[in-house]
Amino acid sequence: MKLPCIVLLLTAGLSGSWAHAQAGNEAPRQLGGAPGAAPVPAATDPAGRPASADGHAGLEVPATSGPASRFWVGLKTGPVLGATDVAAHYPLLGRSYLLVDGQRRLALTEVRFYEDETGYFRRARPRGDFREATLRRVLPGRLSVYEPRTSLYRRLAMGSALLALGNPLAAASSAATPSPGPVYFAKDDGLVYPLSHGNLRRAISDSPGALTMEARAHRYEVANTASTVLGVGLLLGGLVRTIGHLGGVTRLGGGQSNGDLTLGMLGASVPLLVVPLVLKDKPAEHRRQAIELYNYAQRR
Repeated sequence: MKLPCIVLLLTAGLSGSWAHAQAGNEAPRQLGGAPGAAPVPAATDPAGRPASADGHAGLEVPATSGPASRFWVGLKTGPVLGATDVAAHYPLLGRSYLLVDGQRRLALTEVRFYEDETGYFRRARPRGDFREATLRRVLPGRLSVYEPRTSLYRRLAMGSALLALGNPLAAASSAATPSPGPVYFAKDDGLVYPLSHGNLRRAISDSPGALTMEARAHRYEVANTASTVLGVGLLLGGLVRTIGHLGGVTRLGGGQSNGDLTLGMLGASVPLLVVPLVLKDKPAEHRRQAIELYNYAQRR
């Protein structure tokens, strides 16, 4: 009994080994590989995108892009538009507007800021004013200085008028001289304030060097004002006394002393009126230096 059992067990083991070998020989082959080799994974690019049908991993067609934006227009609602051409229009009748790329029309009341070929402009209502104005930035920085847009056109109009009157030298000097009128500033693109001693001193209170320059500008302002008032007073007083002398009005202190006093008043008024003309640019010059010093110190 033991011998037939052993024979049956050997026969079953040999049958199992032959069947396993046959199954291995009939396993499917990979394309381009050796029989029984491991499958090759599909190619991917470094970003994990699958290869395209022609075998170039991750190839994409770039999107068509328009011309680069030269200028920017910021709207009060938040968006900032890029443009290649921005033109501001101020018609005599109707509302002022911007024409963006020759197609899109925006009312200035919708605009927060815009750029064009002449510079950077901001729409704001200066502190103390009741109307919103278009302000042109003349000095950029943490403290930015602005002047009304109309100042530029006023300067050009004055120059054109002088040129039409046959005075080219005066027209050239008018165009080159900074325009009189209000000047404003804004700190960190915040509220817009008139550029006065008190407002600027509060804005630059954290910079001792800038405060020193502003104090110097204020001293020039006070000196020019005092000299002008005193000079005009002496000039008017001398003229009144001269007219009274010619009209036979009673003279105090005699004719000779009265004439000397009149001449002295007229003579003293001349240098007092000349001083403000010579130093008229000093306050603005030192104030600009104070702002530039403040901006430079804040950038460091």
